[in-house]
Amino acid sequence: MTADVTAPRTAAGAVVEVRRSARRRRTVAAYREDGKVVVLIPARMTRAEEKRWVATMLARLERSERRRRPSDDSLMQRACELNRKYLDGLAVPDSVRWVDNQNSRWGSCTPRTRRSGSPGGSRGCRPG
Repeated sequence: MTADVTAPRTAAGAVVEVRRSARRRRTVAAYREDGKVVVLIPARMTRAEEKRWVATMLARLERSERRRRPSDDSLMQRACELNRKYLDGLAVPDSVRWVDNQNSRWGSCTPRTRRSGSPGGSRGCRPG
């Protein structure tokens, strides 16, 4: 594959590397790699088209990541909904948070014995 790589540059706070390929005909793609955004475009595109597509793909990538990374509060809310729906409220999570280092699991938990009146209290699921 022959590719012309445009030098990395900053756009909206992100380091962007544009890779042009003679084999790529119509599609444009973007992904994150080593802390930068890589945008793949056909070699025949003009610099103006490249600029437009880089902006478009940065926006798409940002939207996609926002959907994929819910806040800890929304994760706790979802855990409580699932707990009520499937477990009749038997599970009471202390915390629920998003992690980036699980590529092949859907989740993990650390069970522990809950003591009543323990210091710090639990956010847990509230009735309702």
